[in-house]
Amino acid sequence: MSIASDGIIFFLSYDGPTAESTLTERSDIPAKLQETKSTPVDGPGRKRSKRIRMSPEERERMILKGAMQFFAERGFAADTRELARGLGVSQSLIYKYFSNKQELLNRVYEETFVSRWKESWEPLLRDRSIPLEERLRRFYLDYASVVNDKIWIRIALRSSLAGHRLTRRYIMTYIDRLLQVIARELRHEQGLRTSGPLSALELELVWHLHSTLIYYLIRREVHGVPVCADIPAVVNTIVTNFLYGIQKKRT
Repeated sequence: MSIASDGIIFFLSYDGPTAESTLTERSDIPAKLQETKSTPVDGPGRKRSKRIRMSPEERERMILKGAMQFFAERGFAADTRELARGLGVSQSLIYKYFSNKQELLNRVYEETFVSRWKESWEPLLRDRSIPLEERLRRFYLDYASVVNDKIWIRIALRSSLAGHRLTRRYIMTYIDRLLQVIARELRHEQGLRTSGPLSALELELVWHLHSTLIYYLIRREVHGVPVCADIPAVVNTIVTNFLYGIQKKRT
């Protein structure tokens, strides 16, 4: 099927090799772009594809969503020529919307990590009118609903393995700040002074809580091993055991 817009024609399918089966299935491309509408021409049995016009915003969105899935499956070293072939477009069309590969990766970062971040999480964790255990449960249930995604977890891992700083930027900008809030709320829960610098060990303790959930997702989406499908029960167990361990240590 061909698509024409602003004098540009590109194809959503092609006869060459595919970049990856999950990409060429194109489940993330709007369904209307995958439909082929045909009308008979020049005799019986002959069909002509009807062109569908896309807005620049739709084309840019299609490329970005395809890039997220492509880099999640193929890694950050994969060439944008492969991405173009998988999408059935030209490489020059990709660079019409993203000036270079790094700009495309920056947009992948924004879409994968930043756009999913909720500013409501930090106030929730600071709200001492709610018991700490309940705050942690609410936060991690909501956080799990956001990051419970194959593309999210694979991009996070592939970015670090490829030496790109996308995941590191996400951790340093967002996660570290949030985990420091949790660490100080743990101090308050134990009757300790919340001001003053946090020790490396205190932060490691909170990272242990956070990484337990992340590794649960890695086991499922990367290792492909069976995991408990009841995410609320998993979150409740992680939080309860974490706080129980801290209380046990104090006694």
